[in-house]
Amino acid sequence: MNTGVYQKYKEYSNKIESYSDIIIPVWNDLKKMGLVTLNHKDIEMTLLYRYSPFKTLSEQQQMIVDYVCEAIIDKEKPQHKIVVYGEPGTGKSLLTNTIVYNLVNEKGVCAENIAVILPNKTLPKLFRGLYKKLNLNVTVATAAGIINSSKRYDTVVVDEGQRLRKYFSKDGWMFKHLDKDNVENNELQQLKRITNNLVIFYDKYQRIRPSDIDIRTFEKGCKEFYKLKLEQQFRIRGQFKVADGKDYISALKNILQIEAVSYNPTVFKEYDFNIVHSMKALERWVKDKQSIPGAERSRILSGYAFEWISKKDSGKYDFIEGDFKRRWNKNSEKWTEQKNSKDEVGCTHAVLSVDLNYVGVIIGDDIDISEDGKLIPNRDSFYDINGKTIKNEDPDDSQLLEYIKNIIIFY
Repeated sequence: MNTGVYQKYKEYSNKIESYSDIIIPVWNDLKKMGLVTLNHKDIEMTLLYRYSPFKTLSEQQQMIVDYVCEAIIDKEKPQHKIVVYGEPGTGKSLLTNTIVYNLVNEKGVCAENIAVILPNKTLPKLFRGLYKKLNLNVTVATAAGIINSSKRYDTVVVDEGQRLRKYFSKDGWMFKHLDKDNVENNELQQLKRITNNLVIFYDKYQRIRPSDIDIRTFEKGCKEFYKLKLEQQFRIRGQFKVADGKDYISALKNILQIEAVSYNPTVFKEYDFNIVHSMKALERWVKDKQSIPGAERSRILSGYAFEWISKKDSGKYDFIEGDFKRRWNKNSEKWTEQKNSKDEVGCTHAVLSVDLNYVGVIIGDDIDISEDGKLIPNRDSFYDINGKTIKNEDPDDSQLLEYIKNIIIFY
């Protein structure tokens, strides 16, 4: 079942969709015959399906995989530092897995000398299961876990490199490896010291907390890195079709006043993009999408403009508007696979490295519009404690505004 959000669909002469018109019916017949146990919807939810290293890559993706793998096995140059820039939908997580798989199975690199870094404690646990199914005995951990282990790896691959940390006083107690007296001694610098080959996938628009290394410091730390760029973005347009989504992201950047970039102004006519004015209307829209075959993985998400009241009192709701009542996601691990996720509101941590079909985004009071049309933050209505900047370090709240915007575009 060689399909996914990041892959181009081949155009067959009779113009049928090979997946929806052939593979799904055949699979359903096999299920009825008792020859397979899982239905196709269950398979589509698995990490192995979404991030399989056997997927057909775009020409640009394949070029990057080939370059990275060849560089790492180049014995004439024992050290390689590479950063791959890619915005949402370019396939960074898929390429992370493909590179690791190819290094071990095609290039003969010892799996025990490879470490894969993911940004939070939940993802390493999930991806260890994926690598186990692929028979890859690689180390999967957070950057802190790798650094604190004091083990040196020949190759380290970092997915979501924008989440590499620097010292931040609010959560500094959690990360003893970060130096409060030397902010430059961040996780990027420490990783450079413990590996010969360092490959980082990076998207500056997905920095969402003050502890994330700032862009200028990251670029300074990567000055000697070889730089590659994933430019082709893929987004679902229609039920199963895949289209280049660069205009979509560019349009959102303009709307959110992140960056003035050119885009096709008719882009939203090609996608199911709507604005509603109540949470109940948003709920109806998402439930309609969930009823579409193949689009069951559609969810409601939100920025941090709502307090997590239900964390201390499970009987209370975090989102209340008329007869719309919902709670934040109770936990983040495999959230979209949990039945109750359809009745909750997800945060960024619940959908990190997860592909959704349709998303309904609640925009709250943490962002507003000034009289001159500028987007402005509302510090008092932003409730992510570790995501809120320190006022004397961010007096005009410009950094806070950046994080709020990035959370919205993250979805």
